[in-house]
Amino acid sequence: MMTRLLLPTCLLAAAGLTLLARPPTPLAAKEAAIEIHRDVVFGRGGETELKLDLARPRAAKGPLPAVLILHGGGWVAGNKRDFLPIVKLLAEEGFVAVTAQYRLARPTISGMGRRNPNPWPAQIEDAKCAVRYLRANAKRWNIDSQRIAAMGFSAGGHLAMLLGTMNGADGLEGEGGHATHASSVQAVISFFGPTNMGRARPQDTKDIAKLPPEEKRDVLRAMALSAIFGQRFMEDPTRASPLSYVNEGDAAMLLFQGTKDRLVDPEHTVSMMDALTQAGVPGKVVFHVGKGHGRGWKSDPLATDSMQDVLDFLNQRLRPGRVRSLAARLK
Repeated sequence: MMTRLLLPTCLLAAAGLTLLARPPTPLAAKEAAIEIHRDVVFGRGGETELKLDLARPRAAKGPLPAVLILHGGGWVAGNKRDFLPIVKLLAEEGFVAVTAQYRLARPTISGMGRRNPNPWPAQIEDAKCAVRYLRANAKRWNIDSQRIAAMGFSAGGHLAMLLGTMNGADGLEGEGGHATHASSVQAVISFFGPTNMGRARPQDTKDIAKLPPEEKRDVLRAMALSAIFGQRFMEDPTRASPLSYVNEGDAAMLLFQGTKDRLVDPEHTVSMMDALTQAGVPGKVVFHVGKGHGRGWKSDPLATDSMQDVLDFLNQRLRPGRVRSLAARLK
């Protein structure tokens, strides 16, 4: 399979990506049945006050499953507000839905005096803090702390998959708050998120040319991403790779991928699919033939089909009692 590097310039093109326009507008009565809370402070990332937007059913009996949404934008751009329509939709379907910010990296530009204020692992530390906040405030928001899913797009998909594969022992928890609560999730939905962030380069860069093709590709990928994430990332890029943490018992995953994605090569999803299979982790992979990275995913019927897959998966993993079984009718 042809592989491509995740080049910083390509990732910057993903900035501000908003995906999956809502299916047909729900009835006004259904929208009125939810309440929305904006800019709720959930922790601190260094000197930054971290905020989230939350929507939930007004009168639903609980506790309810929760879904945390993480935006895309190449880890350097994007906004939690981009996904408020999906948050509303999920709340209308009976979930506590949250879209949270995380600190954005700023690529270092040598010779121009610009340093990255939020190098890796700030991004995953903030995502983990958001999950811990939901558990710490489960009673306040009517959340079942044992039924939390993470959903992300592109860079956000990468972070969501890390939440589904890492645990406290893996580290990168940060000091954002709510340290006594777990940061793992029970289900993951990723739209074209990268899974392999590469490997460290040899001490002598001249040795890169001597590496086998696959190893060379991984080294070059990590070098490209280090412009975004910084020196600590380059010390061990595998620590930023969801693939590095896959084990039996990880969160079930629903992975979406376009076969013509030029930013995140489909091999990322294929590799994760293989790793999940070997570890016995349940899930589903949806390849959309001819689709690229984000563009074209907003229009029907793809948007409706994708969101229906999302709702079916969330019900199966977090509300199995609501899944209608057809097995008896198929006998």
